[in-house]
Amino acid sequence: MLKLRDKYNREFLFVLLWSCSLMVNSQIVEQTIFAKPDKEHPLMDLTKIIFSEEISLSFNISNIWVKASFSDIENEKKRDSTYLNRLLKKLENDSLNPAILVDIGTHYENIKHTKLARQYYIKAHHSLKQPLQKIRKKHHIDSARYFTLNGLVKTKLGHANAINDFKQAVAINPLDSIAIATYPVLLIEKGKTEEYDSYTLEVNKANTTCKTFPYFMLIMGEIVNKAPQIVKSTELDIESIDHISTNYDDILNFQNLNTYALKCKENQEIQNARLMSDILGLFVKIAMNNPTMNNEISNYKNHHINFIKNYNLKINSFNAYEINKIYEIIFSLKQLEKDKKLNEYAINHCLGMSYFFLQDLNTAEAYFKKAIAIFPNENLSKLFNFDDSYNALSSIYTLQSDTLNYRKVLKQHIDRTQNVRNTSDSHMKLAMNYFVNDDLDKAEASCKKVRVMNPNHFDASRLMAHLNFLKGKKLKTLFLLQSAGRQIKNDQDFYNLLMLSSIYQIYDGKNKIAYSNIEKAMKIKNNECALCDKLLQDYLTNEVKN
Repeated sequence: MLKLRDKYNREFLFVLLWSCSLMVNSQIVEQTIFAKPDKEHPLMDLTKIIFSEEISLSFNISNIWVKASFSDIENEKKRDSTYLNRLLKKLENDSLNPAILVDIGTHYENIKHTKLARQYYIKAHHSLKQPLQKIRKKHHIDSARYFTLNGLVKTKLGHANAINDFKQAVAINPLDSIAIATYPVLLIEKGKTEEYDSYTLEVNKANTTCKTFPYFMLIMGEIVNKAPQIVKSTELDIESIDHISTNYDDILNFQNLNTYALKCKENQEIQNARLMSDILGLFVKIAMNNPTMNNEISNYKNHHINFIKNYNLKINSFNAYEINKIYEIIFSLKQLEKDKKLNEYAINHCLGMSYFFLQDLNTAEAYFKKAIAIFPNENLSKLFNFDDSYNALSSIYTLQSDTLNYRKVLKQHIDRTQNVRNTSDSHMKLAMNYFVNDDLDKAEASCKKVRVMNPNHFDASRLMAHLNFLKGKKLKTLFLLQSAGRQIKNDQDFYNLLMLSSIYQIYDGKNKIAYSNIEKAMKIKNNECALCDKLLQDYLTNEVKN
């Protein structure tokens, strides 16, 4: 599955997932001692900026998305208690089978029971220490799968050498079904782009029967490996916006994609994937674009206006060639719909994305709504779902400052998925929206729902900390801040907690500590931090001079 989310400028989702976890320095929270705040203080208004909703536009394609019809999509096996009981029954008869242990661990991981998941991964790791011949004979696991399971378990447990096991697995069988999905991601994480490209080409050469999944590896490689060029080509300023000459398909080399699409021209799924790769390329240009314009802020409202202006500027970066390409994509999608060569959900979502690129938000909204309405619930799975369409609608409503419909679509998303999976992220978006619109009781209620589903949710911890701060509950605030510190998973989280603590420290008169933390925050943002500038200018002028 390929999934890109335009949540943080210049960062892809899969980069966020493996970026180094940073622990908050104890001085950030331990020296944050404060009095009950004045809710009308300008600092409290500025705090909303670090809780404001982001554009959550995403584009996700997989070998399921490109199916011609819903009937071609095999329903995902139910991962419920019945499924778990079947696995546990199998384990009673084969207690050291590493494949079963991994499946149970994966099940617990999927339902957010991370401690139980880790226990089963550890058991699988110990089981895999048995001699290979014994494992092959007793558990009927071939050599390639043995190394794949080893690599997978080590990855789950955070071991550094997992990539070597996958390397051995693909040397035996380049098309191993688990390795082909995991090994490429590890290569990307390690920055081994040449090895990734080499493996991808090897897999596609070995793919003599034109299976669809290897083609997605080519798409992923062209996007991920070319990210630096995309960043360089899209660093724009407001005066040059009408003079952009670099096309998305010049930045991304589509030669291999074209070669293997031509080789497998009888495979309609690959032809569909080739068309979607153009949409993905256009999306990447938006996601990686970081236009330079006046980002000075005076308050939360001013920040929100600038945020929307910036995002519209990102979309305006498409040049005449790319706009013509979007119209070609629309034509192709409608032809696929007429010929019934691509399923209705994918067609409508892709049409929605295309009109979003053209900034025809009303038409885009209509297609996204249609995509959601026709999506078959029985096909709902991790790899094929309506999340992207809901994300797109919420993005449109954010750009239109339409709070009512923003909340409505989030609640619809929750209602439609709450019986089949964790909905904590949607509840968290609601909580943030309630908070920035001063509905603190509803913000707290939504936050509590998130923490029931996921006690280690970073955003829920930091927002609950702030809500308790506003009530003057010092000890609970500090406890929640420290909890959030343990839950940091990437630089953006670290930045958010640094800024929240800095505001508290400024409010409490601890300006030197606040200044030190803002310096750290500015480094994370490469010195492009409007909120940092505002705090330094208005509250920390003496520290800046010194």
